[in-house]
Amino acid sequence: MSRFIYNLLLVLGIFLFNWWIMLFLLILGIILFKDFFEAVFFALLFDLVYMNSGNLFYINFITTASMLIVYFLVESIKKYLKFYPDSLPR
Repeated sequence: MSRFIYNLLLVLGIFLFNWWIMLFLLILGIILFKDFFEAVFFALLFDLVYMNSGNLFYINFITTASMLIVYFLVESIKKYLKFYPDSLPR
């Protein structure tokens, strides 16, 4: 699946899927694609669409903050995986 089609799926998914399906798709995108920083953008968009105005500011952007943490963790772990293409010696 190309990255463009996956991004279209995520845009539609913001409005059509449950939050846990979107979370799974965002994490899967981070694992499958190199430098998939769009996951943080889609998490921010998800937070902006479904934000509750009665909460404090930091509670509203919990999905964005968690995607930032997951993104940097997965990107650092990818370097040590044997089956990931970028970890192979050249």
